[in-house]
Amino acid sequence: GVLAAKVYRDSNHSLRVLDGFAGCGVRSLRYWLESKADFLWVNEGNPDLSSVLEANLQSVIPEASYRVTYLDANRVFFDCYNRRDYYDLLTYSHRALRGILTPHDASFLLRSPPTRAS
Repeated sequence: GVLAAKVYRDSNHSLRVLDGFAGCGVRSLRYWLESKADFLWVNEGNPDLSSVLEANLQSVIPEASYRVTYLDANRVFFDCYNRRDYYDLLTYSHRALRGILTPHDASFLLRSPPTRAS
């Protein structure tokens, strides 16, 4: 995931990541630090993790470069779809999505790859 994001960022000069199940924020931090993401939407459905998650992000990422929410991931995904707010990379836990939203269903949030000129 992180390496693929880095390659994508290098070739497209931009990378926006939506982390649907952030937990304590380690995966989001890896995308920021290792793939050089331009913007992160960090969502965690459990607001009890807010102090740890926000402390981890604030220590590394500039405030204008990320957004934190504590919503059900399905709500975030479908809200993005309705607003046509597409992301280059969507991260989530396959176990967390089992029976909720399949990776195929979530693919509509990914930005379409640029078309090549003939």
